Amino acid sequence: MTIYIDVVLILNFVIDMLLIIGVDMLLKRHTKFRKIVISSLIGSLSTLLLFVIKGSLWMFMYKLVISVFLVIIAFGYKGFDYFKENLFWLYIISIILDLLFAIALFVFGKNKFVSLLYNKVF
Repeated sequence: MTIYIDVVLILNFVIDMLLIIGVDMLLKRHTKFRKIVISSLIGSLSTLLLFVIKGSLWMFMYKLVISVFLVIIAFGYKGFDYFKENLFWLYIISIILDLLFAIALFVFGKNKFVSLLYNKVF
């Protein structure tokens, strides 16, 4: 199977940005766009290591640490409750977005969904 790294990085960047903007809008954090872009860029670049890490436990720990960094970079650390709320809603919005993608795959089918996504995004 061929994996295009540029497509993976761009899609991950866009999805990370959507997640962080979603948390920002939901919690009315008024984060600077520059911090959102930097956080999304770091999240996108971190996907390169996912091709190297072996084992599901290490992969889970890596993703957890990266999500913590994304939240701290985007929103800062203003106490544990503030941080916890940001991280919680990042995961909730991520789950909702994953469910929407799964529903779209189910409704449109894999081939139609991929061609629809590819034609609309690129």
